Amino acid sequence: MDQDAVAKLKPGLTRAQVRFIMGTPLVMDIYHANRWDYIYFDKKAGKLVAQRRVVVYFDGDVVKSLYEKIGENQLVELQTAPVAAVAEPVTPVAPVAPVAVPDAVAK
Repeated sequence: MDQDAVAKLKPGLTRAQVRFIMGTPLVMDIYHANRWDYIYFDKKAGKLVAQRRVVVYFDGDVVKSLYEKIGENQLVELQTAPVAAVAEPVTPVAPVAPVAVPDAVAK
């Protein structure tokens, strides 16, 4: 889990988008289905150099808030801008009328 991946996380993303960015969460608790935990350990020569834990809270299928766990009991909210809503609805394109195929091409 690198800083670039964490920086892509924003309120408003779907579970599928979070999984695409971060991968499968290390902890998915059935008693807390609205929370995913991502834990990163960096070891060099068998010694722990760095540890990072990011907690993602969902409201239904959408990210509600993001936190980084510091120490054992302190969660610090990650400051991220929510995903921008689409200003205008997308207008569907009208279907194209069928074209007659000449007999010479159809054979």
